[in-house]
Amino acid sequence: MKLKAILAITTVAMIATSGVATAAAMISQADMEAAFKGKSFKDDDGAGNIGTISYGADMTIKYDGKTGAQAGGDSGTYKFDKGGYCSSWKKLRTGAEKCFTAEKIDNGYQLWTLDGKKDDTLTAQ
Repeated sequence: MKLKAILAITTVAMIATSGVATAAAMISQADMEAAFKGKSFKDDDGAGNIGTISYGADMTIKYDGKTGAQAGGDSGTYKFDKGGYCSSWKKLRTGAEKCFTAEKIDNGYQLWTLDGKKDDTLTAQ
């Protein structure tokens, strides 16, 4: 019986530190729209690109990069879809659309790709 408890605790700890999001932690698409549309955040992709991302009320998106390969910025469009939001940038991903869900964290949001991988961290300004 003790072995089962230890295995259960170990499994939970591994999931919590694996960088994979659980569905229960994600905010809804409607909550994401209310939180993001017309707002700006500090954006850190964890790979050296840090700047400001702005989600325009007109569904345009702008990135003002301060550091990293994305320094100088980019612009594009976004929409709320697939349980979160999807963005298409002029430079990044050569315009290919990519979709994300979000988890509420202390001072902002953690973005996750639809396949459950940790992506950018957005911090309230």
